[in-house]
Amino acid sequence: MERAQKIAIIGLTLLLYTVTNYGGIRGPDEEVMFRAGESLLDRGNLTIAPDLGPLAGFGVARGRDGQLYSIFGPLQSILCAPLIGLGRRIAATGWYEGREDIVPASFYVGDGLMEYLQQTTPSHPYEDAVRFVVSFYNVVVCAAIVGVFWSVCARLTPSRTGVLLSATLLALGTPLWPYAGKFNSDPTALLFVLIAADQLLRLDPRLRPAAGEARGAAWRGLVAGVSLGLGTAAHISACLFVPFFAGYCLYNGWRSRAGRRSVAAFASGFGVVLILLGYYNLARFGSVFETGRTVSLTDVQRFGYGYFVLPWRGLYGLLLSPGKGLLLYSPAVVLGLLCWRHLQAKAPALSLTLSGAVAFRLLFMASRSDWHGGFCLGPRYLLMMIPFMILPVALWVEAAVRERRWWRLVLCSLAVLLCISQQLYFSLGEVSSYYHAVKFAVLSHHQTALFGDGVYMVWSVAPLGHLLAWRRGPFLLQGLPLSNQALWLAGTLIVWAALVPLIVYSARCERGEGRKQPS
Repeated sequence: MERAQKIAIIGLTLLLYTVTNYGGIRGPDEEVMFRAGESLLDRGNLTIAPDLGPLAGFGVARGRDGQLYSIFGPLQSILCAPLIGLGRRIAATGWYEGREDIVPASFYVGDGLMEYLQQTTPSHPYEDAVRFVVSFYNVVVCAAIVGVFWSVCARLTPSRTGVLLSATLLALGTPLWPYAGKFNSDPTALLFVLIAADQLLRLDPRLRPAAGEARGAAWRGLVAGVSLGLGTAAHISACLFVPFFAGYCLYNGWRSRAGRRSVAAFASGFGVVLILLGYYNLARFGSVFETGRTVSLTDVQRFGYGYFVLPWRGLYGLLLSPGKGLLLYSPAVVLGLLCWRHLQAKAPALSLTLSGAVAFRLLFMASRSDWHGGFCLGPRYLLMMIPFMILPVALWVEAAVRERRWWRLVLCSLAVLLCISQQLYFSLGEVSSYYHAVKFAVLSHHQTALFGDGVYMVWSVAPLGHLLAWRRGPFLLQGLPLSNQALWLAGTLIVWAALVPLIVYSARCERGEGRKQPS
């Protein structure tokens, strides 16, 4: 039963992520990572060709050898190199010839952004067709995130309904859904962070579901460490979890010999990946700590690379601003916070670990000048902490079922369905081009209050109220003869109709099993 539910949710997730995928590459950082993957495929290294076109030097830095290198983590470029090769093979068939208008324009190929804004036929169909294939990368990654999160929830509670609702909430009721249509590296980093968390939970004797889990403790510690290192290789900010995960591993392992081996294996696994990353930086820029962002101070000012500032504006911006506020763009976290006492009661050490990791990440990102993450939906740099913030929902549902307070289950289900409706709203619009259009309008009218991060602080231009009035994003839905508003309403009803019977059936089965148990 539980496996069937898991397969159903992951299948539904894959379907919806595919249907709402844009079908191209829309961000400059995404394009840089794509080009690094192309270089690995063609030349066997991660250098970037100097013909940057509309990128104008963003996201690259000149290394000691005079070559250009990406300033972003190398892992996603490495993982996507085979997918780029597949995209080239498919594009070489010319399947798009005579139908160039069905291939979405990638914004940083030629004049792709202006072609999209002006709704003209893309002028580089082959390049766009290759990126079309690669754009499905995060569709698979985000579905895998849901699968790992299901496993994490199952470590905490035997309630199949709790696990089902929590995993559904993450999959379709948080910004993970709209980010499945992007090519950012944040989902890749999140996947490996969640794998590390899942392995560490298996080492917690207070959460161990069955005897004998201690076997292979060193292996689990090693996998956790390597996974956290790989997350850091995808997005450098994943390393913010390291002190908290390491502390949790040490707390669980210091009492026994097997536990101490797991701690050593965790440190070794992360250390190996960190050494490789350091060597990569040393070979490129002459310092193990240089990722390329501070090679040129001119580029720091020109492209707005982050530097440390006082956190007050960033805290407001990340939590409550109309353009980036976490509580507005992912209200699912509010539900998680309301349920947090259940996590504290069930697993105090884990609760303290996750609380520290979430608070530290929030404060760290708020202390950077680029706290907003650029032209994307909501607070991109907080995406990695959202699964951990909604984790307590599974325990709250478990308590509701155990105490037979079905009104709580109905209330939670309704909250999950409303969060899903909101994320469908975000997934139907095209937020990157929307922000570019706002930028062009700001420049033409000289509205200085909206320059820099000011554009994220004003309600009048926030995507919250305007995204459906803008261009439709998903390529598969372009031809539907419905307004965006009608499509959103129809999509909401369809998704609800698919999920409600699954939730009701799960709750009934769990209720029946509870009656069979002795009081």
